[in-house]
Amino acid sequence: VREQGAYVRQRGKRLIVTKDRKVIEDIPLIHVDQVVIEGNVQVTVPALVMLINEGIDVVFFSSHGRYRFRVESDGSRHPVLRHTQFYRMGDEAFVLEVARAIVLGKLANQRTLLQRQAQHGSYALQQGIEGIAQTMIGAQQADDLEVLRGYEGRAGAYYFAAWRELMPPGFAFHGRAFHPSPDPINALLSFAYTVMDKDIGGAIRKAQLDPYLGFFHALQQGRLSLVLDLKEEFRPILIDSMVLGLLHRGEIRPADFEWTGNEQRPVVLSEGARTLVLERYEERLQTGIVHPPTGDNTTYRGLIERQALLLRQVILGEATGYVPMVWR
Repeated sequence: VREQGAYVRQRGKRLIVTKDRKVIEDIPLIHVDQVVIEGNVQVTVPALVMLINEGIDVVFFSSHGRYRFRVESDGSRHPVLRHTQFYRMGDEAFVLEVARAIVLGKLANQRTLLQRQAQHGSYALQQGIEGIAQTMIGAQQADDLEVLRGYEGRAGAYYFAAWRELMPPGFAFHGRAFHPSPDPINALLSFAYTVMDKDIGGAIRKAQLDPYLGFFHALQQGRLSLVLDLKEEFRPILIDSMVLGLLHRGEIRPADFEWTGNEQRPVVLSEGARTLVLERYEERLQTGIVHPPTGDNTTYRGLIERQALLLRQVILGEATGYVPMVWR
C-alpha cells in the first residue's frame, strides 16, 4: 500500500484500504500473503492484530523505499526446527557445504547474465565471464568459509566491472558501492534489492525458519542473515536482469534521479521511478517458469518459496544437500 494518507482497516476477514473516507481496495484476507506499507500509510490496531493472528507479516518502508521495520507473528511455535537450525550453525562442515552451494548458485547466475549480454561483445564483458568461471573453480575447492567469501567478493568485482560496458548513454557506473549509494545505478540496485527482501523474508518465515540464523552470512546483531543467504542466487535472476532491462528500454533515465546534497543519501529515485520498479518487479515475480528438479510449472515467487522449503529440508536432514536455482 503506497497511497499516501491512506488507512488500512479490518472489516470481518477483509482488509479495507481507505483514503478521505473512500474505499480504494477491499481485499479478502484469504488472498493476502503479506502487507507492505510504504510511507505515510496508517494501519489500524484491529487490522494489525488480525494480520498477526493469521500469521501475515506487515513490512514498513519509508516513502523513498528504505526498509524500516517488520511486524511478524511469533516464531516460537516451532522450537524443534529452530533448535535444529541453531545446532546446524555450529556444524562447520554443514555450514561450508550450504554456503558453497549458495555462492556457486549466485556466481553461475552472474555468469549467465553476462553471457546473455554477449552481443555487446566488449573485452571487459568477456573478461568478466572468464573471471567468474575461474572464481567458481576456486569456490568449489574452498575449504574455509572466509576463503569462500573471498572468492565471492572477487567474482563480484569481475561481474560489476563488466557492467560498465552495459550502461546506456547518460549513465556512468564505476562498480558496486552502497551505504550510501554514490550514483544512480547503485541507488537503483540498492532500492530493488531491498524490495526483494520482503519476498525472500516472507518465504523463509513461511518455511518456519529463523531469518536471523544464516550460513554464508555470519551471525550479526539485527541482521537477517538467512534472508541474505537465500537472496544471493536470486539477485542476478530477479533484480540485475530487471534493472538492465529498465535501463536498456529507456524506462529509467538520468532524469529519474535526484541529487540531494545529503552525504547520507546523495542520490534517490523519483517517486515515479520507484513505482515503476515495484511494478516491473511484481511482473517478474508472476512470470511463469519450470521448476528444474521437478519439471512443475510455477512462478518466480513460487520458486523462492520452494527454495526456502528446500533449505528447511536440508536443515532437518530430509534432503541431502542444498541445490540453488541456476539460470539456464
